[in-house]
Amino acid sequence: MQVIIESQEGLTFALKGRIDPETFKNKKLEYAKAIQRDFEFKGFRRGKVPLSIVVSHIDEKTVEDLKGSLALNAIMNFFGERSLELYRLNDFKIGELLLDGSFEFSASVEAIPALKDIHDYLGVEIEEPSVPPVDDKAVEEAIKEFMEDHPDFEKADSSYPAHEGDKAVCSVVIRAKEDGKVLLESKKWEFLVGLASSPFEDFGRHLLGMKAGETKEVDCEYPDVERGEPLEDVEALATISVEEVLRKVAPVLDDEYVKRTTQFESVEEFRQHIRRSLEAEREMKIREQVEQAVIEAIYRRNYFELPAKTVEMFAREQAEDMSSRVVLIDEHEKPVDFVSLVMKSDKFIEKARERLIRRIILSAVVNKEKIEPSGEEIRDYLRSIADEKGIEFAKISAMFAVDREFHYTVMEKIKMDKAMDLLRRYAVVKPKAEEGLRAEEESKALEEPQAQEGLEARNQRVPESDANSVSAQDGLNAPEDSGK
Repeated sequence: MQVIIESQEGLTFALKGRIDPETFKNKKLEYAKAIQRDFEFKGFRRGKVPLSIVVSHIDEKTVEDLKGSLALNAIMNFFGERSLELYRLNDFKIGELLLDGSFEFSASVEAIPALKDIHDYLGVEIEEPSVPPVDDKAVEEAIKEFMEDHPDFEKADSSYPAHEGDKAVCSVVIRAKEDGKVLLESKKWEFLVGLASSPFEDFGRHLLGMKAGETKEVDCEYPDVERGEPLEDVEALATISVEEVLRKVAPVLDDEYVKRTTQFESVEEFRQHIRRSLEAEREMKIREQVEQAVIEAIYRRNYFELPAKTVEMFAREQAEDMSSRVVLIDEHEKPVDFVSLVMKSDKFIEKARERLIRRIILSAVVNKEKIEPSGEEIRDYLRSIADEKGIEFAKISAMFAVDREFHYTVMEKIKMDKAMDLLRRYAVVKPKAEEGLRAEEESKALEEPQAQEGLEARNQRVPESDANSVSAQDGLNAPEDSGK
C-alpha cells in the first residue's frame, strides 16, 4: 500500500494512493474464508465449496466495499504514522481494478492531532451538576412566555393606528414603475404589523400607524417573473389598502385558548406537557454538564498541547459548515460573511477548542476500547436521520451503502457516542463540594498543565513512544510522500 500527498494546507491534505495486487488478493481471501462455511454452489455441498470458487463469485458490490475498506485503512495508517487522525473525508474516489489487480484511490482529507495513548479515563470523579429542579414557578414562567408569543387579536375601531405586533388585513397591488404592469395582486390577507417581510422586504414597517380604511403607496422592488431565471427585481410601486386592524391583546389562559393555539384539549393537559418538556430540558442540561466535566477530568489526566493553528483550522471548518445553514444580513440588507464574523469571536474559538479536545479524547477511547457499531445501532441511527429529515428509511440506507463519505461519517458518529456513553456510565458523581474546597481544587487543576509542561521540559530523554501527548507538528511539516 502506498499513499502520497499531492497537496497540503495546514492539516488539510489531498491524498492519492495505490493498493497493490497482493494486498487486495489477501483481502478477498480473508472475506472468502469468512463466508465459505455458508456458501452454496451447484455441484458442492454447503460449506464444501473450494475457496477459489468462493473468491471468484464475490459479488461486485462486495468487491467495491473491500476496495473502500483497504483504501480507508491506508489513509488512517498514513495519518497514524504522523500522530494525526482522520477527521473529515471528502471526495473519496476508488478507481477501477487495473490489469495487474491493483487499484488507485484519491481523497481530500482533514486531519486533527491524535492522542497516542490514553489512561485513567474510566471511573473519573466529577462534581454533581448544578441544575435547578423544575418547580411550579418554572412551569408558569414557561406558560407566560408561550402566551406572549401567541397573543389573541380583537378587531380595532377605525380610529386605532396599527402598532407593532398587531395584524392588518390588507389587499396589496404591486405595479412595475416602468410600464405599469401588475406584478402582484393580493386580496385580503393578514400581515403582522412591523414584522412582516412579505410580499417585499420590510413590508410590515409600512403598516405601522395605518388605520382601517386607509390606503398608501410605497416604493419597493419586486421580481418580474417574465424576465426569466434568476428572477430580477424591478423598481415598483405598491398600493396597500388596509381593510381592518386586529389589535394584539393579552390572552386568557383557558381551555378554549389552549385548543386554539396547541394540540391539547385543556389547560391542565397543556401544563403537564410544559412540565414534561422542562424536565426533559433539565435532563439534557445535566447530561451535557456531566459529559463536559468528564472530558475535562480526563484531559487533566491526559494533558496535551493544541497548537493555535490547529484550533483555528478546526474552528474555521466548523464555521464554514454552519455558514451553509445560516444567512446573515446587515442593516443595509447586504449579506454578512458569517465565517469572518464568528472567527473574530474569542468565545467561538474557545468553544471550538473544547470540541476538538472532546473529539481527540473520544477518538482515543474508541481506539483503546476497540469500539465498533452493531448492525442494530447503525439501523437505529439511520432511522433517526430519516425521521428527522422526513426521508424514506430505504433511501437513507441506500445512501449509507453506496456513499463512502456518508458511511464514514455515520460510523464515526456512532463510535463517538458509544465512547461518551461508556465514560459517562463509569463516571463517579460526587456531591457538590463546599465553596472553599472547590476553589482550592480548581486552583490545583489550573496549575496541573503547567506542572506537566515543566516535567516534560526537565525530562528530555523520555522515549517518544512513551510520551502521552499529541504531536501536531508532524502533520504540519509532513513530507511530500510516504510509502507503506
